[in-house]
Amino acid sequence: MIIYSNSIKKFYEDINVGISGILNNLLKDKTHKFSGKSEIESWNSSLGYFSSILKKSDISLI
Repeated sequence: MIIYSNSIKKFYEDINVGISGILNNLLKDKTHKFSGKSEIESWNSSLGYFSSILKKSDISLI
């Protein structure tokens, strides 16, 4: 299930303001359930790492 879709620029902004809270709210809207602490920590870790990879690439900020 896809719960998040946005531009790369907005993704970077969401990383800076706390994407895990955004994802948790989107998940609640779609499934009526919140994520556990370990899943939220996983999002923060993996998406932060993914953000750093994107910043090093030649992908435009559309």
